[in-house]
Amino acid sequence: MYKHFLYITVIIATTGLIYQPVLGEPWLSPGDMLIRSDLQLLADNGLLQVPLTTWPLSLANINAALKDGDISNEDPRVIHAMQRVRDRLGKEFELNNIETKSLIRASSNPLISRTFEDTPRAEGEVGGSISWVGQRFAIKAQGRRLSNPLDNDSFYPDGSYVGAIVGNWMLSAGYPERWWGPGWDGSLILSTNARPGPQLSIKRNITTPFSSKWLSWIGPWSLTSFLEQIVDERVLRDTRLFGL
Repeated sequence: MYKHFLYITVIIATTGLIYQPVLGEPWLSPGDMLIRSDLQLLADNGLLQVPLTTWPLSLANINAALKDGDISNEDPRVIHAMQRVRDRLGKEFELNNIETKSLIRASSNPLISRTFEDTPRAEGEVGGSISWVGQRFAIKAQGRRLSNPLDNDSFYPDGSYVGAIVGNWMLSAGYPERWWGPGWDGSLILSTNARPGPQLSIKRNITTPFSSKWLSWIGPWSLTSFLEQIVDERVLRDTRLFGL
């Protein structure tokens, strides 16, 4: 088993050296502490007014909400955060490019209770992904092979999805990880402690206000909903989780 695991590691590492990764996804998944810190700093300083508690976050919404005003008088930390976010958006919005990534991680003590940070779920992980983003469609295929996993499931398709933009809505199917709530060390609503199951979801792409004079007073609004099939063995079979 370990010899097979080593072979896979070498193949993935070699692939990572051959391919030059090009970023490109329609949303930000939970796990990236740096980008979350930058977005929160911009929001705290009034430069970004979008909901930051329902991950994945729509990149189109962040791009539309960022103010283009002069920030030269802002704190240097804010200026650097704005530059990092804009650089990230520029890379993610490169359409019709194929992105490839490789992953190799190890941990002597995998955490059962996870924080917002994307930490290993097993003693060893190797994997890879390939994704493509177009004007209206996005596809990502991702897989990980685990060594000594806690749930005895050695292969994870977590993070894979197919998405389509219809009007101002993103429709998707796949295995996206979710984090709902303002916490960084945990969430009482939804966190990444449990692995995601196959799910269908709908999310408002850009939080523009209603155009109707009767509802425009509400201001910017968002909506996210999903229906997930919980695949682990349970007392009640075919259990489904609905979120809104």
